[in-house]
Amino acid sequence: WPEWWPGLVSVEETAQGGDDGIGQRATSHWRGPLGYSIEFEIETTDRTFPGRLAGRATGDLAGLGTWLIGSVTDPEPPEGTWTQIVYEWNVVMTRKWMQLLNPVARPAFVHAHDYVMEQGAEGLAQHLNCEIRGFAKGEADRN
Repeated sequence: WPEWWPGLVSVEETAQGGDDGIGQRATSHWRGPLGYSIEFEIETTDRTFPGRLAGRATGDLAGLGTWLIGSVTDPEPPEGTWTQIVYEWNVVMTRKWMQLLNPVARPAFVHAHDYVMEQGAEGLAQHLNCEIRGFAKGEADRN
């Protein structure tokens, strides 16, 4: 992923997990537009091929993430079937300085997160030679 996701500095698999992928762990190091870095590990907790992947994050972020992959029929021209990826990321920051600044810096943190995620979506689309049909940004778009 670091080849096509600009905010991802590195990722390293730390545990292979079982034949079903459950228990696989990877540590990733990220750098966003505000200049700070974060590092966290994700352990796969559920994998239903091909449509669902879930994991638990620990480190500078802690919580759960779920990726849902499916198809959507687009009624707008050009009509067709598109792949939809929905990523639910319910985490909290564990670094003390981030927790202390969160009441006033939350909009900046959300913007930085959205920037890194959008760069990843654009990088993946370019890597797969496809287009992005929609991208939800900010907490207002997700609520």
